[in-house]
Amino acid sequence: MVSSLADYSDPVRVSALLINGEAQNFQALHELLAAQGCRVIFNPDVKEGIRRIQVDPPNLILLCTKVPTKECYDLCRRLTSQLSNVPVVFLSSSGKTSHKTRAYAAGAADYWKRPFEPEEILRRMTTLVAYQRACQENSRLQSELALFRSNDEPTRAIDSEDAAESYRGFLRRYSLAEVLDSIDDVVLVLSADTQEILYVNRAVNRLYGYQVAEFIQTPSLWRRVIHPDDLEPVNLAIRSLVGGRKLDIQYRIIRQNGELRYVRTRLWGVYGEAGSLIRVDGLIGDITTFRTRELQLAQQALHDGLTQVANRTLFLQRLEEALNRAKRISNYRFAVLFIDLNQFKRVNDTFGHLIGDQLLVHVASTLKDCIRSIDMVARLGGDEFLIFLDSIQDREYVVGVTERILDALAQPAAVDRYMFSVNASIGIAIADAKYQQTEHLIRDADIAMYRSKEKGEGAFEFFFDISIESSAPLHASKNSEDGISHLIDTREHWCTV
Repeated sequence: MVSSLADYSDPVRVSALLINGEAQNFQALHELLAAQGCRVIFNPDVKEGIRRIQVDPPNLILLCTKVPTKECYDLCRRLTSQLSNVPVVFLSSSGKTSHKTRAYAAGAADYWKRPFEPEEILRRMTTLVAYQRACQENSRLQSELALFRSNDEPTRAIDSEDAAESYRGFLRRYSLAEVLDSIDDVVLVLSADTQEILYVNRAVNRLYGYQVAEFIQTPSLWRRVIHPDDLEPVNLAIRSLVGGRKLDIQYRIIRQNGELRYVRTRLWGVYGEAGSLIRVDGLIGDITTFRTRELQLAQQALHDGLTQVANRTLFLQRLEEALNRAKRISNYRFAVLFIDLNQFKRVNDTFGHLIGDQLLVHVASTLKDCIRSIDMVARLGGDEFLIFLDSIQDREYVVGVTERILDALAQPAAVDRYMFSVNASIGIAIADAKYQQTEHLIRDADIAMYRSKEKGEGAFEFFFDISIESSAPLHASKNSEDGISHLIDTREHWCTV
């Protein structure tokens, strides 16, 4: 079983071509591969490097570039057409989707972005090299099989079953199946017309939870386990696999035990001398860990780290979508609520920031309980929150939601060993045709919120109820004591903010 690059009896040979960029950017990868016993040939002179590759093909070709250019893509096409069994990999500082897409379209087997995770790169490279050696072995066996057929009786027709059995005999003899079964990724061969499985290696059991025999007996099984929401996009992508294109897609599958996994599937057509598609080869890899981490990063980028509600960025995106919808649908209306927790600083000063943070989490949860699933809560920062109310019918509905929020916040809640009753001021802006920018909605809701503070505790104000003269500098009431009841004896563990 080949589980790492160091397991090969003969060293893995890697040819690296420096297209543009600096040689030191390749140094870390060079050292990583050398430590695994790989023989790395670095070619700063591209023309000389290509000549060497053509004379003595390596196991893997690296195109090292700071940012992929047309020269890189053209070179990739040239190399993959001349050396079909040698995978070409881009090593680049660019992570743009457009660069990756063009690289795969040019025939690249993979795309590595700097900086990279050593363990991930070694695993991906092990898979590529194992597959490359398997392809080489397969080509050799195909040649021997052709020779075997030519030496057979000329008048005897060899039917498909005879040929298949002969081919299986060669596989057993030269252990190609064993090589393929050692690869972590699923290796599969699909029929040209129905895209049903003709061959699959044992990795399918680890990834899907089904046995190889189940996939062979039910050739369409690999598509039936695709998540229903992803099935149509995958089918559309497969139908586009024409004209020598390579397919690289990500989607979800449902394992035999019901577990959800993310996979990356790469498919490419194999064509006969007449140019007709004779089969489809492919690799399927488990990217669940990568996708989970990616989703976590996306969650962190668009959500408040403390309360886990939306942050300003995500809230503005939602407002932008709503404004665009309002331009298309004349009777569509929505509202923005700006919520400020009155005198919240006293909580941090008196009980400490840990208690203050726990209280903010409670407030966020309370706000979410007061709205519908189509609405949104966001934390603007500190003790300020925003609420997006979608598809409102009238002002009375907004008043009802606002009063529900104020009442819910005022209910005593246990935080640590203390009881808190939160008092808030709320400003409301209802979107209409005059709004063209999301920031203006938040600004007007903010203005209305400051005006509500003048009414005292637990108040709210609509922006359109404020006259032009009074809507300018309203920030003077920010420090008003009217919106708060003083802290009650903390020895009784009770306070109102």
